[in-house]
Amino acid sequence: MIETKNEIWACWLLPRRNLRWLKDKWHLINFDLKKESGKWDEYKQSMLIHSIIYGYQVPPIYWVENKTKNLEYWYGVIDGRQRMDTVNDYLNDKFALHVNTPMYLNEEIAGKMFSELNSDIQNKMYAWCFDIVFLRNITEDEIKEQILRLEL
Repeated sequence: MIETKNEIWACWLLPRRNLRWLKDKWHLINFDLKKESGKWDEYKQSMLIHSIIYGYQVPPIYWVENKTKNLEYWYGVIDGRQRMDTVNDYLNDKFALHVNTPMYLNEEIAGKMFSELNSDIQNKMYAWCFDIVFLRNITEDEIKEQILRLEL
């Protein structure tokens, strides 16, 4: 078991790891550690965004964390790529919410791109955080084993 090497850091412990932080660090993330099948359909993507806006729990993201030669952090994703891609694509106006997306409070959000949401909802999204499980100092074999366990 690699429990002693892992740390679960919730958003409230690391307030800088919100969606704004994620968007800024996107270039440091390696998505090749686990190949996930396909891309979610528009409705599933929209329901993830709706869940974030409402503050519902979303499963954690599993990352491997290492430092580069320049002592900058490098992150590898082993679970949660589709969730991260969906959020990043929405923040960058790559899709509008599905027409059947439920309202947020009394506001219609269906059919809207991120830039079309009111600033309160945009700020709420930027402040929301994924729970991230950081796997530090683990071997390639331990990464493969962890991937298998996440698929149970």
